[in-house]
Formats: sequence, C-alpha cells, structure tokens
Amino acid sequence: MLKVFTAYRTTAALGLCVTAAMTALFIAMGEAAFSIFIIVLGLWITWLASLYKAMREHQAMLDVLYQEMDAPRFIQLYRTKLEKAKPGSAFEAAMRAHIGNAYMMMGEYAEALEWFTAACDQPDVKLLMAENRAACLQRMDAKELPEALETWKRCMQQVKPARKRRSEQSLRMVEIRRAVASGRADERMQLEVQTAARTSNKRSYRVSMHLLLAKIYVQRGFGDAARGELEDIAALKANTQDIREAREMLEDMKKREA
Repeated sequence: MLKVFTAYRTTAALGLCVTAAMTALFIAMGEAAFSIFIIVLGLWITWLASLYKAMREHQAMLDVLYQEMDAPRFIQLYRTKLEKAKPGSAFEAAMRAHIGNAYMMMGEYAEALEWFTAACDQPDVKLLMAENRAACLQRMDAKELPEALETWKRCMQQVKPARKRRSEQSLRMVEIRRAVASGRADERMQLEVQTAARTSNKRSYRVSMHLLLAKIYVQRGFGDAARGELEDIAALKANTQDIREAREMLEDMKKREA
C-alpha cells in the first residue's frame, strides 16, 4: 500500500526528522545507549503513522465511489494508482475489483467483467473475483450466471469461516435479485433486504438495496411504499445505473396512474 498511496511521505519525513533530532539530543547528553531505543521507537511510530496516512488516502478515494457515487471521477483517480501496485498481488486484485464495481455502478457491465480477473491465486482473491463476476452477470441476466454461481460456491469452501459467512450473505442477495427478477418476491425477502439496507455503511449499496426493496413492494402490491423508496432514490444527485432505473420506474408508475 505504501508504494501506491504516497500522501504519507510528508508524515514520514517529519517522523524521521524528529527521530534524528531526539537521537542527537540523547547522544549529546551522554545517553548513547538510550538513543538506540529512541531510534527503534521513532522508526516504529513513523511506520505506523505512514501506514495510517496511506490507508486514509485510500479510503478517501473509495469514498468517492461508495459514498459520493461518482464512478467516473473514481476511475480517473484510481487507475493512476493501480499502475503502481505490484502485479499479481492481492492488493492489486482488490484494486481491480473496486474499478470493476465502478463500471458496474455506471451500468457498463461488459467492461466491469474485464476487471473481475486477477493473476493472484489466493483463496480470498479467487472468492472476491467470483463474487463480483457473478453479481455482474446477474445484472446482465447472462446465460453464464449458473456456472458463475457454482464457481462462487466452490471458492467459498476454501476460505476462513468468517469470510465464508460474509460471502454467504452476498450470495443470498444475488439469489433474492434473481427471484425478484422472475417475479417471485415474498415477505422473507423483503425483510432480508430491509436489514441489508439498514446495516450497510456504503451509501451506494444502500441505494441498491432500496431499489431492490421498491421492486419487492411493487410485486407484493405495496404501491405507496414502492413510490416512497423510488422518490428517495430519484432525488439523489448522483448518476448511477440504480438511480437512473429508479427514475424510470417512478416515471412509469406516474404514467400508469395518470
């Protein structure tokens, strides 16, 4: 990460300067032995501060995508950083997944699929790519989806239990999307989607869940509830595929009622 997100360099330089100054002070005081401790402590604190700064820089970029929902701007910023990532590393794979998610957010699903591949063969990475690929194929209503879901399930068996549980939850949402797309929404699905929308800390994901919830309401005959969800989504200023779809659904609803 430190090779990719470099805003930490000012912090690192400051930390090294402070460490050098404190070391020189203790040597001047005749505490040469203690100065070794100061060097080790100073370097450790500088490394932690640098890592924290790099993580903050990374998160700020992710917020452009998942909180501000500005996918074009995110891609412009993030692709320049991807070039610095170590090829074949797990971190590079995660960065590729974020870029793929950005294209999915814009509705450019074919382009998104190109990013859901990685040279890294770590189980967690393989699962990440399987999850994203299947989710994208579901939105495309592609014939390759059943095979992609089977790959996803196989990859789940290779990861730790905590990661597997999170993946199972994601798989359940894809299954619900498939059911809703075929007109099979029910009360249990409604409750699960409501919970997913309420507990997520990503604004883009909450929007996606509320759109799915609106579709469930429509199928279950709760027109007023569906309208409320769609109006909330349509009022957002971002320009994502989910928001565009919500606006289209709302417009169709108004035409039918006219």
